[in-house]
Amino acid sequence: MFDELLDRWDLPRPRELTRASWGFSNETWFVRSEAGEHVLRLYVQKRSEAIRFEHEILRKLAAAELTFRVPKPLETDAGDTLAIEIDSARQAALYRRIEGEHLDDDDVAGVAKAAAAFASLDMALESIDRIDIAAPPFSGDLRAVHPAITDLAQIEVIAGAAGRDFVESAAENATAIYRSLPMQLIHGDFAFGNVLVRTGRVRGVLDFEYAGRNIRALELAGMLRNVLAKGHRERLWQPVLHGYLRTLSLDPAEVAALPVLVMFQSAIILVWLAGRVVEGDSPPKLIAENLEQALSIRSWVVANTAPLLAEALDASA
Repeated sequence: MFDELLDRWDLPRPRELTRASWGFSNETWFVRSEAGEHVLRLYVQKRSEAIRFEHEILRKLAAAELTFRVPKPLETDAGDTLAIEIDSARQAALYRRIEGEHLDDDDVAGVAKAAAAFASLDMALESIDRIDIAAPPFSGDLRAVHPAITDLAQIEVIAGAAGRDFVESAAENATAIYRSLPMQLIHGDFAFGNVLVRTGRVRGVLDFEYAGRNIRALELAGMLRNVLAKGHRERLWQPVLHGYLRTLSLDPAEVAALPVLVMFQSAIILVWLAGRVVEGDSPPKLIAENLEQALSIRSWVVANTAPLLAEALDASA
């Protein structure tokens, strides 16, 4: 399988391929050969310009003094980091596999270290002042999240009145924030599956598919949203705050915006999932599950805004 494709990177035959169990937007395979272990990624829907933008970010991060690894796209024998899979015409990229295990929900110390790793990553991303491949910054317009959603009224058809209300309220509250807070390149997709740990250290940060120019504080807000969606959220939200903010301090205006941005990140995910439902890439039940989760997170944030902000200000001091 994929032998002709992998020949373009001169990987020796025979090869053993195992498909990864995760992945919404892409298809991932682990490749073992005499040349070592690699990761083959097949892009299902992403445009080549967006992939090249991602690869350019990764190329520039290779020169950063990070304490963990990030993926490095390898060149084919033609000198490109992208190849076309013949049977399906999907675009493909190959990376050396980074050793480590995915972050576990019970690893509270690991979660704090992962948050610190993302903060140091944001510091490295902030230093990248130019990307030769054009990619517009995200302006906070939720209609730009997925091409199938061009009007937020579509959310009511897919997620009901409560879904539309949640999304429109989050968008309205975030409008002023996007006009005032610092913007830079961010990773934009903190997830436990995107962090590799081993022997008590963060070994790698993966999946830069959603990296781009955005307000800086959305990185931490997205991390908070991720842990608040988990059953262990009461054990995890403070380690995330302290891990990130003691490495990269945000200014008071950014800290004050975190509760609103947590809800806004939930809205981004809802719109993205709605777009996938419209295009037949995800089952409608995922929308109902995600909306329930978003409403639960909103209830927690409303009830805990004061301690959340106090903890964040303390960690930033």
